[in-house]
Amino acid sequence: MKKVLKIAVCLLMIAAAGIAVYRFAFRKSIPDAPASEQVRAILEQNDCFVCHTQTPEIPLSKMPFIGKMMDKDAYHALRFTDLDSKVVEGIDEVTLSMLDHAASYGQMPPLKYRMIHWGTGFTKKEKSVILAYVKEIRG
Repeated sequence: MKKVLKIAVCLLMIAAAGIAVYRFAFRKSIPDAPASEQVRAILEQNDCFVCHTQTPEIPLSKMPFIGKMMDKDAYHALRFTDLDSKVVEGIDEVTLSMLDHAASYGQMPPLKYRMIHWGTGFTKKEKSVILAYVKEIRG
């Protein structure tokens, strides 16, 4: 039993180290640009446009079980908001509220997506940029 526990702890430590390396080594910095372009860059870096767009680009969508699940998730994500058109054409209050909630509570992307895509999820700096943008737009 102790051997299994030691192996589990080692695997968790390796996973945590992998996540840390990935998040800090492969993240792009936030561009020095207007707030709307910064938010768009943050959303792109965190793969928000993978699901929240009219034309989702889901890499594993052809796989038997995973593909159906991912297509279903993208369908549900698009029902909430189409970020691509909102960020390009002008953002509305509903989308602002969703961005505010996602940045404040860290519920996006969903856990099953983050388990595969380790680098997703807002950093503290990204959260502050998004929240400042929401506050600026709301006035």
